[in-house]
Amino acid sequence: MGYIVIWSEKRQRQYNSDYYDGCTYGILMRVNVPAVEEENLVGKVKEKKMAELFANMEHMDIQEEQRKTAEQRQRAERAEERAEREKERAEREKERAEQAEERIKRAEEIIKRAEAKELQCIQNLMRNTSCSAEKAMDMLEISVEKRER
Repeated sequence: MGYIVIWSEKRQRQYNSDYYDGCTYGILMRVNVPAVEEENLVGKVKEKKMAELFANMEHMDIQEEQRKTAEQRQRAERAEERAEREKERAEREKERAEQAEERIKRAEEIIKRAEAKELQCIQNLMRNTSCSAEKAMDMLEISVEKRER
């Protein structure tokens, strides 16, 4: 035996009410309305006070908000790109500074070795020719400035 379901007007109203309640709840969840306000607004839908539902809402232009959000996102992306470029530039500068420091150290080592060899030459001349340090420096044509070091 089959049952015939009679769809009454009352049942239709209840269905519509449940449908609108669900839709309203979904929209309010989507726009992040606080729970207290959400219950209040859904309650107004249930009480069939639809006119009051949006009476106190502030005007909101969704397209304008989307545009502002897109602009902010673009500004943030540009700022991030600038920061990345600055970071890369700073890394290059650091690398250059390290290379320059390394070259300076190598030059100082070369100078020290040259001075050590020069001193060794002076000592050899002094030993082999039995002359003074002054005479040995004159023979090697070492300048007066170097002699004072």
